[in-house]
Amino acid sequence: MIASSAASVDGAQNYLHGDPYAPHCDSVWSGRFVDVAERRGQKPHVGQVATVDVFYNPDGGLLLQMGDRGVLAFEMETSVLYYLAARARAARADVAAAHDPDRQRRALRGGTSRSLPSLDELNRSIERTIEIALEAGTSN
Repeated sequence: MIASSAASVDGAQNYLHGDPYAPHCDSVWSGRFVDVAERRGQKPHVGQVATVDVFYNPDGGLLLQMGDRGVLAFEMETSVLYYLAARARAARADVAAAHDPDRQRRALRGGTSRSLPSLDELNRSIERTIEIALEAGTSN
């Protein structure tokens, strides 16, 4: 999963910037991630993530609402990192291991634990993500 932009659903963005700015990635870097992933036979999902400061929120309502709006994943850093990089006029991109957002929504809507990836699936996804990031970061 490659974060094209990050919606800030947390307090950090308000503290740092004070407006609902949704920072975006650097298209050159995100393009490198996509190219490497596709060469490795992966189909990367590119889209918006939501940065939240209550990641383990027991109320799934927000996660469902944002997911229904097309948010691919929820995490805790991308919005702030993209904002700080943009402020410094630095390149930025985020590649992350994330399981299928549709599976996430099914699990939140009362699906079984089989709706979520197994630990082995998650570990393989993380390993592939690290390999893609390393190759993209060292290519010209």
